[in-house]
Amino acid sequence: GIAGDATGTSITSCVATSVTASGSSYVGGVTGYTTMAVDNINVTNTTVSGTGDYVGGIAGEIKNSASECSVQASISGNNYTGGIAGEISGDVTNCSTDIKLTGANYIGGITGHTAGEISLSTAKGSVTTTDTVNCRAGGIVAVASGNIINCYSSATINGGLYSGGIVGYTSAKVDNCYSCGNISAMKYGAGVA
Repeated sequence: GIAGDATGTSITSCVATSVTASGSSYVGGVTGYTTMAVDNINVTNTTVSGTGDYVGGIAGEIKNSASECSVQASISGNNYTGGIAGEISGDVTNCSTDIKLTGANYIGGITGHTAGEISLSTAKGSVTTTDTVNCRAGGIVAVASGNIINCYSSATINGGLYSGGIVGYTSAKVDNCYSCGNISAMKYGAGVA
């Protein structure tokens, strides 16, 4: 990666290729944790693995927004594991992933959890849970409290209590989204949410 902790430092216009990042919690292909917006990041041919929580293709956790980012990677973690980041606090715009993602709970093709809006974002590959009891998994996001607009996922979703082609569980609006991946769920499974 580039920085273990990027608190207070902007991360823009970066390319990370053939990175292998591993650790316990807060593991990412570019940074483990950041409070700043992440913009125009391209991660390719990368492997990210964490034995703990908050693991992602770019960051373990982004306490801000993410835009114009792409990830092609194999990612494995525990809770809060995502293609871009395990958790993103702000909005996500125009991001894409092509991932093989494995995690326990809160696992998603873009992010495991977000309070912000996700728009114009896509995911493909696979999202697989190792927790067959409590897992929430989604092609775009596992759990969202912000709206999801104009998103597309062809990711295969394997397992989980709540599994959705777009989102595993949400209390917000899902608008103009499309999913075509195979979905298998332990209890609640749906093509979109």
